[in-house]
Amino acid sequence: MNKKKKRQMPPNPGPSQPSGKVLPPASAAVSADAEPVAERRPVPVFLIILLVLLVYLGDMYIMEHGADVLGKAGPFPKTVFDPYTTYEQLVEANPVSPFDKIRRDGRVVFNLGCVVCHQANGMGLSGQCPPLAGSDWVNAEGPNRIIRIVLNGASGPMTVSGQQVNYTMPPWKGTFTEEQIANALTFIRSEWGNKASPVTPEQVKKVEAQLGDRTAPMTEAELKNLPDKVE
Repeated sequence: MNKKKKRQMPPNPGPSQPSGKVLPPASAAVSADAEPVAERRPVPVFLIILLVLLVYLGDMYIMEHGADVLGKAGPFPKTVFDPYTTYEQLVEANPVSPFDKIRRDGRVVFNLGCVVCHQANGMGLSGQCPPLAGSDWVNAEGPNRIIRIVLNGASGPMTVSGQQVNYTMPPWKGTFTEEQIANALTFIRSEWGNKASPVTPEQVKKVEAQLGDRTAPMTEAELKNLPDKVE
């Protein structure tokens, strides 16, 4: 009896599988769509080394330069220590001689009332405001004339160190005290290479008494008729 061979059929690919193509396992499809999960993994060694190196370099920079980054005079400069945080605080705390204190206070007054016209370098404004640096008026033997100029102001053409200016200066009497005016003039007479004698509050008071109720500004002609020294 002839036995018929049973024909083997290929496995059924399923209704959704195109002929000749193999789909990935179901588990792979599921993992691709799954939400990411944070896992505990060790920090790479090179990141730890980089962090330590940055901390070390930053510490070395602060020890050498302070936190005054790029020289902007920020907090903790190299030469400033606790409890001070700026150079200005340190300077203010340092002991100074009586003359240096007068000059320091005089600089403050100068910056408040004089620096706009006479400039921080004492060179003034060409043709408008006379220079104070090297000025023959400032370096006179006595301060009689410049005290009057500061108290009552000055107006009209003036010749200062050979330079002619048409000058109008406002009066500062009543704005600053006699001590402040004396300090400012002491600063001016000892700054920018000037080497004239200091001015005292007593000298300012004496000149102020001589001026009395005068409010008119001083002129070059009448100033030149006055002695240098306060009498």
